Amino acid sequence: MTGTNLGMYLIQAANYSNYEFKTKFIQVPIKILIFISPAISNVIREIKLDSKIMVNDKEYFELYHDLNLTVNNVNSFIGCFNVGEIRSFKGNFPKYNYFYFLYKNQIIWDSLNGIRLHNYNKVYDLVINKLSK
Repeated sequence: MTGTNLGMYLIQAANYSNYEFKTKFIQVPIKILIFISPAISNVIREIKLDSKIMVNDKEYFELYHDLNLTVNNVNSFIGCFNVGEIRSFKGNFPKYNYFYFLYKNQIIWDSLNGIRLHNYNKVYDLVINKLSK
């Protein structure tokens, strides 16, 4: 993914977060949080610059955070655009194949445990107040 493609992808998602949607449950149009997939934070990762190793004349660096860790500078950056991500992981066993909805490094819902009510309420208050203005 090029920087231009990344920017266009993020702008498109941010634009959707400004739309108002009607539902059969709520008569008044509302703005909603948009989640993107594939997740940008699965692709763009922070590295440790002092961990360079050479393999077959190619440079490799150790990741700053484990791939399964929710803390990610890219995800918190994307959240500034009122956009969350759907991140997925594959492990060696079926129970380690999972995905979750993530907004500003807060897991809202995951396929192993369901809704994370504390994070949901925190994000709901933050997002609904921000988006409804």
